[in-house]
Amino acid sequence: FRKAANACFVSQPTLSGQVKKLEHELGVTLFDRSTKQVTLTAKGERLLTQIEIILEQTQILKELAATSNEPLQGKLTIGII
Repeated sequence: FRKAANACFVSQPTLSGQVKKLEHELGVTLFDRSTKQVTLTAKGERLLTQIEIILEQTQILKELAATSNEPLQGKLTIGII
């Protein structure tokens, strides 16, 4: 969680709280926190593929939103008879 928090530019307690909030919202436990290592639960493993798709689609949405503010640009060729 510490490495993940650093990658997200948040504190470890903030990340842990958000993960717990997500688990509560979904009604499942995503991570097994009973050992020194944090591992995905069986339910977490089953949801991982869908989570990755959602994150990828979120990135695409952000990119589309960022480019929608740019004016049209590029070469335009018009043919007239």
